[in-house]
Amino acid sequence: IAPIAMGESQAARIASAVAFYFATSLSLVFLNKSLFSGAGSIGAPIFVTWFQCVVSVICCFLLGELGKRVPSLAFFPPFELDIAKCKATMTVSGIFVGMITFNNLCLQHVEVHFYQVARSLTILFNILLSKSMLNETTSWDAIQACIVVVVGFALGSVGEAHFSFLGTIFGVTSSLFVALFSIYVRRSMPIVDNNSWKLSLYNNFNASIMFLPLILFSGELKTVTESPLLIDGMFWTVMTITGCMGFLIGIATFLQIQVTSPLTHNISGTVKACVQTVLSVLVFGSTMTSMSAVGVLLVVGGSYQYAIVRRREMDRKRSVPSPPTADDSGLGGKAASGAVVTPSSMEEGGRGPKWRLCDVWAACKEPLLQPHLSSRSRVPPHAGQPSQYAGDVCSLNADTSAGACTGLTSAAEDGPRAAADPAAAAP
Repeated sequence: IAPIAMGESQAARIASAVAFYFATSLSLVFLNKSLFSGAGSIGAPIFVTWFQCVVSVICCFLLGELGKRVPSLAFFPPFELDIAKCKATMTVSGIFVGMITFNNLCLQHVEVHFYQVARSLTILFNILLSKSMLNETTSWDAIQACIVVVVGFALGSVGEAHFSFLGTIFGVTSSLFVALFSIYVRRSMPIVDNNSWKLSLYNNFNASIMFLPLILFSGELKTVTESPLLIDGMFWTVMTITGCMGFLIGIATFLQIQVTSPLTHNISGTVKACVQTVLSVLVFGSTMTSMSAVGVLLVVGGSYQYAIVRRREMDRKRSVPSPPTADDSGLGGKAASGAVVTPSSMEEGGRGPKWRLCDVWAACKEPLLQPHLSSRSRVPPHAGQPSQYAGDVCSLNADTSAGACTGLTSAAEDGPRAAADPAAAAP
């Protein structure tokens, strides 16, 4: 009876986490759409995005204080603002500003069902930037998945009934910024003690300052001050809700990955994209042509395949052990398993020790045969270093919000991480 009860409890946690992620993400997209181009739109997307960043900073403060008193929220660090860290994270925060700004501008100009397609080139930019900036090669399987996404983007754009060239440009630009963000997050994590929640705080705090001149020079300050919505209580209620949702999407992603896995999170994101498209057509009356529908399916399917390929590649990298040495073992020439590790002979020309396969296997077989850690025994997500897979998760699942992709990158890996894609990202 106990194992059954435990299984039911685990299943309930998984169902709750997935439902929370779906509800938060879908609500965020449709509420933001109403703020940017609906009947209750104020016509100032940069101002709306700035306000969401301010709400996220307030949420960071409140959760930081609650984390001191509520054990279940202890994963959230105490609120801190270090001027030196603010300056050190200014570059990644600037990219963050570009990412969420163009995300929201894209959503303002395109239909919700096309929104997924317009931002789908993040995978392409991930591959290009990984090669040009990190000198990392991409497997043929991943490139094939990327080609499917690009074909889907082309078909979806051509077949879109209410095609917006400007909205598509905003979507492609946001894809570039999401790919850049995943790279610079990895570089910035040591600044904030490898804690994604701290990076979320500094990104949103810096962004709330960076947006001020943008609001001024874009003319939105005049638009806001002259709008009758400025004294509309319902408008500010929706604004506050979307700001909280923008922060909660990071927590929803964190929880979903913790009780499942990064790959399951990507699958969930894929299903969510399909549900989002269906809701856009059935509930909100968006018009989809057959070619546009094929484009959406190719984008979603290619993104899903890319996530699977990248996850398998990361798993293979983790499973390859490094040859043990006496110095590394710290046991005076004995491996952790108790096997004596000695070089069987010296290579010709004195180039170093030549290891016998049986010696290496004796030293490594025990760790290799141990089962993987369960989700309940994983190290907290901020305990390790971020890796490429986190950027892929961020790229594949980015949501439109100030909080999108901020907690995701660090949460995207299992165990003592060897973690994104937009593709969540965000957003």
